[in-house]
Amino acid sequence: MAGIYYAFKWLNTLADEETAAPDKMIANQSVDLADLADKVEPIMDKVAHPGDIFANEDFEEAVTALASNAYTLEQASNYALGANWALNCIGYEALYRRDDSAATMERVLNAIRYTSAWPLFFLMRYIDARATEPVGARILSSARSWWRNNPAIIECVGGYLDRKIAGGEEIEFSQQYIDLKADRKKIVREFIDVLPDSLRSELNKKLDQHEGAAIDQSFLRSVGEMLNRERVSDPVFDTRQISRLRKELLDELERSEPRSILVVGALGVGKSALRRAFANDLLDRNWHVFQTSAASLVADKIYIGELAVQVRRR
Repeated sequence: MAGIYYAFKWLNTLADEETAAPDKMIANQSVDLADLADKVEPIMDKVAHPGDIFANEDFEEAVTALASNAYTLEQASNYALGANWALNCIGYEALYRRDDSAATMERVLNAIRYTSAWPLFFLMRYIDARATEPVGARILSSARSWWRNNPAIIECVGGYLDRKIAGGEEIEFSQQYIDLKADRKKIVREFIDVLPDSLRSELNKKLDQHEGAAIDQSFLRSVGEMLNRERVSDPVFDTRQISRLRKELLDELERSEPRSILVVGALGVGKSALRRAFANDLLDRNWHVFQTSAASLVADKIYIGELAVQVRRR
C-alpha cells in the first residue's frame, strides 16, 4: 500500500507542475514595461547614438519580455506604435526580434512619417529584417524635413537603401509619391541630396525617370475614368478589319512622335468593339488608359485657351 501511496503522490506533483506551467508562461507580463521605459529614457537622452542603448540592462529586459510569447504580436505592435517614444524604441526592437512580426509590416510602413528620430532607428532595423517586398520608395516618400539634419537617420535609412540597391533591389516610386504635394516632394529630394554620392545619384536618376513618365491620375479621375482590364473586358468579335485597325493604331501611338487619332464610322460598324480591343492592347503594354467625354473636359472652362493650357500641364 505504501508503494501505491507514493506513486499517487508523485503523479499529483506532476499535475501540480503542469497546472502551474501557464503561470510561468505569462510571468514576464509582470515586468513593468512603463517603469523600465522611464529608467531607459534619461539614458537615451545622454548617449550619442541609438545603438548605444543595447548595452543597457533595463532596455534589454523590456525588449526580451515584449519579444517573448508572454505578449501577443498585437500588444508588441501597440507599444511600438504608441505615444511614448521610449516604449516605441522597445516595441520596434521587440518586433525586430519576433519571428511573427512580418504581419504588422503595413502598420509600421504607414507610421514612418509620424515617427520621431530614436524610434525610427529601431523601426528601420525591423523593416530591414522583416520586409518581404521592396519598400525603399515608400520609406523615401515618408521623409520629413528634419531627416536631412539627423546623422543617425541619414546613416540608418541611407545604409538600408544602399544595401538593398547593392543586392539588386529596384527602388520603384509609385502612386504614393505621385500623390504627394509639391512641398513633400521637395522634402524627399532634399533628403536624397544629403545621402552618399553614389546613392544620391542612383536615387535622383530613378526619381527623374519616374516623374518624367508619371501622370496625374487624381486630376484625370476628376474629369473621367481610369480604365482597367475589368472595365474593358466585354467580349469583342475581332473581325479582320478590327484586327487591321488595331495594328494601325498601335503603330501610330508607338511612333517617336505620335499624333492624336480620330475614329469615325456609321452606327454599328464596330467603333466600340475597336475601342475595347485597342484599350486591352494598351493595357497589355502597361499603358494608362483614360476615358472621358468632351462635356467633362470643357466643364467649368469659360476662357478661351483655358482647356488647352490644362491639358498641356497634365
